[in-house]
Amino acid sequence: RVWINKPDDIKLMRTRKGARDQNLSIVIYSANDTGVLVEGLGFIRALAKEDYTDLATLVANAKKIMQFYGSRYKRYYSFEVLPNLVNASVEALEEVKTKNDFLRLLEALISYVGKLHYWIDLEIPWAKMTQGY
Repeated sequence: RVWINKPDDIKLMRTRKGARDQNLSIVIYSANDTGVLVEGLGFIRALAKEDYTDLATLVANAKKIMQFYGSRYKRYYSFEVLPNLVNASVEALEEVKTKNDFLRLLEALISYVGKLHYWIDLEIPWAKMTQGY
């Protein structure tokens, strides 16, 4: 569904105003914050595939990243779905027993956040912004 229909979080983000009553900075910063979450979790996913890493350390690090960005999404960008999904993922991490379970959870979250990031990128008026360059 997130590939086909614009997510509600995008619509909510577009109502949020930044400095001087504009929305562009909100869109750009939310693109950054979703992209950084995908990258951060992607690094942890890569580590989870290594034999030398242990599940407890992976979970602890994933939780820290998720909690940090999860708290920003509602406060800064007016997202509702993503912060709830991130919080549910943090709770679900308490239940994982294997690296495979950990990877499945991480990959599902990475997939959703990556798709949301795609939609945010579509909101950036790249053509207008680059006409002067």
